[in-house]
Amino acid sequence: MDPKFQIIQCDEPDKIGGVVNRIVQGLPSDIRRPFDMIKLSVLTMEGVEGLFRRFNGKSVGDILTEYATLTEAVPERSGQVGEVQYQLYGPPRELPQDKKVE
Repeated sequence: MDPKFQIIQCDEPDKIGGVVNRIVQGLPSDIRRPFDMIKLSVLTMEGVEGLFRRFNGKSVGDILTEYATLTEAVPERSGQVGEVQYQLYGPPRELPQDKKVE
């Protein structure tokens, strides 16, 4: 089964993080990295309630498509200090508005 078809389904908002983390662990790295960036951005900006509202009942593919702009981060600055390379990014971009379901 294509991992993008996995549906995130959770009955309780306070358990959504665990459900999402279990799904993330099974994703191939080319999908896991952008999905994880989206998850962390939503958690940072809206907390667990926002994660529940935005992810619950959606497939991994739907989430990747809807929030693709959050994964297009471009470093504002990069460099190297000694043997350590670094990249600095600006604040997360705005989340898209919730789609109203009628």
